[in-house]
Amino acid sequence: MYEKAGEKEYITYIEKKSQAPAGGSGSIREALLSQFDIKVGGSIVTRPLVYDGVLYLGANDTYLYALDAASGLLLWKFKTGDLIWHYAAAADGIIYLRSRDMYVYALSAADGSLIWKQRVGAPFGGSPVVANGALYVGTGSGVDTMYAFDARSGNIQWTFKANGPVQTPSLANNTLFFGCGDKCMYALDAATGSLKWKFMTSDGIDSIPAITNSNGDEVWSVHTQTLHIPTVTNGMLYFGSWDNHVYALTLDGKEQWRYRTDGPIIFSSPTVYKGILYVGSFDQHLYALDTQTGTLKWRFRTGGAVTADPLVCHETIYVGSVDSCLHAVSLDGKEQWKFRTGGYISAAATVWNDTVYFGSWDCNLYALSLHTRKPVWNFRTGAKYESQLSTPLPTVIDQINEMNRRIYRLWKPETRSTVFADHVSLSHEYRMANQYAAKSPYQMEQPPGYAGEKPKTSWERMAEKMGFKPK
Repeated sequence: MYEKAGEKEYITYIEKKSQAPAGGSGSIREALLSQFDIKVGGSIVTRPLVYDGVLYLGANDTYLYALDAASGLLLWKFKTGDLIWHYAAAADGIIYLRSRDMYVYALSAADGSLIWKQRVGAPFGGSPVVANGALYVGTGSGVDTMYAFDARSGNIQWTFKANGPVQTPSLANNTLFFGCGDKCMYALDAATGSLKWKFMTSDGIDSIPAITNSNGDEVWSVHTQTLHIPTVTNGMLYFGSWDNHVYALTLDGKEQWRYRTDGPIIFSSPTVYKGILYVGSFDQHLYALDTQTGTLKWRFRTGGAVTADPLVCHETIYVGSVDSCLHAVSLDGKEQWKFRTGGYISAAATVWNDTVYFGSWDCNLYALSLHTRKPVWNFRTGAKYESQLSTPLPTVIDQINEMNRRIYRLWKPETRSTVFADHVSLSHEYRMANQYAAKSPYQMEQPPGYAGEKPKTSWERMAEKMGFKPK
């Protein structure tokens, strides 16, 4: 932050570091983000958590907020040392969260006082999950470890080292299932951390698996987490991958089917309802697939990439999109209504007492009545400015080249005007020596029939295919 003649000016939300990151571990997204310092104001990229009538929300202004879910009244807030990108968890009067400051926190749900914190050594990875008295947290950035903590004391029970960034787990049959940047879905013994099996895809896995029982009923997903690990027979595991596919595995790791979408399934995690799997793709569509066969039932087009987890409630699917809208879609794929915000919606919504809660890149948490479809209240985070990125942080890599002409920016939040912008091209500056990427996202390529037009990166071509236009 700079001060000039008594006025405050804020410099770049992306600042180029002097050294490129070393390759060999991590996902494409982490390698890029580790090359830059991201400063993004108070935008919201996490799912709201409602626990005992209180809504808990982490934001990029470094705070966890506790709000009365009915009125939106601020009850307390807790400051961490950096951005909060991950979903919070709750059990036995304790709220668990992690921050980009590399710590996992356990806070009193009543007043936000600190109970314990543990350093995990990495800003990236999965969201905390609590079950059977244990807290599970996956990490990336070279640490690449799944931690199991005692949920009460914070003591480490066991660790498991993977070969890439470890994402948020799902649980069933005393087994932890999680995706990883090394292209694998892992299954670990939840009590000991020993490896049961792993299944390899063609690219990294960030989506949280959905688990069903023999009847096809969902027993675990991002929306149906429980405090006790369910036991199922003939269960199934569903997840998406950066390789554009949705996978269906048995709980012992045998593939049953896969379905290819037109874009990577980056962070959207599947939801299963009445035998149909719903998941979002970067190709701007919400997909509905038969859980038994993987057959496409329908797909619904939004106006932007779908990185949010779809939520099914009252026979309606709620899903946010990079088009800045929350979409309400019927079970047969028809849009019922949509609510537009001032920024991208990149994380899942939550429903409680016929109210749907969701955060936006515009720094607001919205509470909409499902009856009137109008706001009951909204809460703005404490930052004085929003991110000036052209995309929410979880998909910054996918449009980073669109921002080349304003990669350095100095601006005044009071007037919302740019004071200075430097032109930077990253196309030849960064080659990622990453075993998980088939080729660098910034590798220049010439398409068939190239006739002297300006070369484009592979990521620019993918963005164009999906409808993104440079600004």
